[in-house]
Amino acid sequence: MTLHYLEGYTCAEIASNIGISPGGVKRILHNSRSKVREECTAMAESERKGPRRLSFWMSGEVPHGEWDAMAQLKPALAQAVCLSVNKRAKTIDQIADDVESHRDYVGDMVEGLAKLDVLTSPKKEHYLLNFIAFDSADWRRLFSGIRQPGAEIAQRLADGQPALTAAYDQTPLARAGWTWEDVAWVVNCLIIAQRRLARAVGHPQVLRPPTRPGGYPYWLGGLEYRPDSDIQLPDTPGWSGTERGGWGIGHFGPSMDHKGHTWMFAPPSHGRTLLYALLDGPLAEEPLLSRLNTEDREQYRSTLAKLVAQELVERRNDATFSLRFPVFSDGDSEILTPVVDEIVNPIIAEALTPAGDGLDQLLDEMGYGHRRDQYPVWRDWFYGFIMGEALRFMIKQGVLPELGENPPAKWSYAAWKGELPLFALA
Repeated sequence: MTLHYLEGYTCAEIASNIGISPGGVKRILHNSRSKVREECTAMAESERKGPRRLSFWMSGEVPHGEWDAMAQLKPALAQAVCLSVNKRAKTIDQIADDVESHRDYVGDMVEGLAKLDVLTSPKKEHYLLNFIAFDSADWRRLFSGIRQPGAEIAQRLADGQPALTAAYDQTPLARAGWTWEDVAWVVNCLIIAQRRLARAVGHPQVLRPPTRPGGYPYWLGGLEYRPDSDIQLPDTPGWSGTERGGWGIGHFGPSMDHKGHTWMFAPPSHGRTLLYALLDGPLAEEPLLSRLNTEDREQYRSTLAKLVAQELVERRNDATFSLRFPVFSDGDSEILTPVVDEIVNPIIAEALTPAGDGLDQLLDEMGYGHRRDQYPVWRDWFYGFIMGEALRFMIKQGVLPELGENPPAKWSYAAWKGELPLFALA
């Protein structure tokens, strides 16, 4: 509305500037007019305090910032600026021409991004992006090398399932009543696709982010989100894990959502501390709470009830609490590790690693040679995308069960005791 009604841009010009269709702009304007109508009615009929300032509804002070037009435009402009200088340093005028926005807007945005070290200035009055940001064309080239190795790895993992199942049947977990169906996702996704892959390629590479004002670090990756883009990140399941003093917990993720369903159980405040406290075995409430910070006793008590409701923790008939997901130990690792290695080592050597051999050259061809220091990070991500694609193929083949609407906790969490080779990162 600011661009159209106050600054006189046409729908086509706005669409070009912010990267959506002219029809989308018209729809936004139509909806916005309705909201203005509702707001004006509210001012007249309920507030009775005289007319509000224009900024009251144009800048988003009512309600909860949802009408803040400028706040919505700023991320789009920032993204456009970043993509304009993701490969070559440019002046503010050149950037403004690229993104088809007013020089003053671009200048303010560039100044702010430079202060945050998002942009660097390799030469006077020229700006360059400080991290790798792929545009849609780059993503197409990157993903073109994912499906074929993903399919090959999926078939190899499918062929290895009988050996994995037979080995698992001999483990202490199996003897304790946990079935292969209970741990199939844990073994294939957490142990093989995440932990075993990391053990093969070394510790995952991470960007060393600069420190923001106030002491907080930030991390930046690059992905172009555009309504007309035909590139979408694979909707693949994954795991992440945390370790604390010889104990570890892995949880389903990395996104909170899979096909509209909440799949990653996010423990409430203090939840992870409680889960760690139960790794040794069942405990009654008072002994359990006595292990924790006594100042937050009531908070922990409330959190424990939430964990029971989430089915991450079970309250047993003897009034003790126990975890509702498998906890791997030395005996499980001794049996499973050699079988996992026998299956995974050839996959990594013959299918996964060769798929990444030409990645550095591909990134050079794309124009990111000025950030070769970040290539190892993207190589790790590339391997992760391939393994995620392999898991998707395994779902389609019926080797792994489809993710349902209500996942049991035993599919979404797993834990391990001690420095187990099965979960080691190196």
